[in-house]
Amino acid sequence: MTILDTSVVINKVKSKESIKEDITVVMLVEYPRIVYRKHLYGGIIFPHKTRLHPST
Repeated sequence: MTILDTSVVINKVKSKESIKEDITVVMLVEYPRIVYRKHLYGGIIFPHKTRLHPST
């Protein structure tokens, strides 16, 4: 699974390339019009909160 950084996605949009990789919800917040793009084929990754150290 490849996840693109915001700058890479913006460069692809400017050069009118299709986006087959996944993007994060942060990208969606920064650039909400991305969901209306015809050539967005990847998914949107939502991070999940997990505990790094379980409480004892």
